[in-house]
Amino acid sequence: MKTLTLLLLASLTAPQSSTTQHPTSAAESTISAEALGIYHDFLISYAGRNHMKVNLVRTTTVLTTGSGGPGEASSECSEHFPPADFEKDHQQTHQFDSSSTKDWPVVLIDPDNSKIKDPEDAMRKGASVDKAVDAGFRAGQFSFSEIVFNQERTMAIFTYSFWCGSLCGNGATVLLEKKKGKWVRSHEFCGIWMS
Repeated sequence: MKTLTLLLLASLTAPQSSTTQHPTSAAESTISAEALGIYHDFLISYAGRNHMKVNLVRTTTVLTTGSGGPGEASSECSEHFPPADFEKDHQQTHQFDSSSTKDWPVVLIDPDNSKIKDPEDAMRKGASVDKAVDAGFRAGQFSFSEIVFNQERTMAIFTYSFWCGSLCGNGATVLLEKKKGKWVRSHEFCGIWMS
């Protein structure tokens, strides 16, 4: 909990960044077993650090390239993939469903019907930092971008975003490499963002 509190306090002093929401297309097919495995393994690692369930946004977002901000793969790490793979028309978003995520540490949500609890608002109303941060993290919204694979399917890239208020969010570009038949995180640093 102290780590989460320090993370929020650090983010409160950072300059506020604007986020660009990318439109997503309607999901027309299920997520592949390989992609589900990648998302699952990442979530187990992520939730293990926080010891709580994650409010997972049901629909993935389109992955574009850029500075590495929300929904954007950092340009340094996306150079391993054909540029056309990051065009919005090239990707199709998908939906997680309760049958494929039943053993995951998640609650599937629709962000339009789920309210965050901004820690900044709670602290303005007199809540302690610990209580405000705890409530904010419990109501925060976690989302995944689509996964882009290279042609040989030996590398994969995606982003994740966690948002819990105007100055409460973080995410990163995740680059994976397939080694001995397993997807492992690359040692190449692909950038993180905080707001």
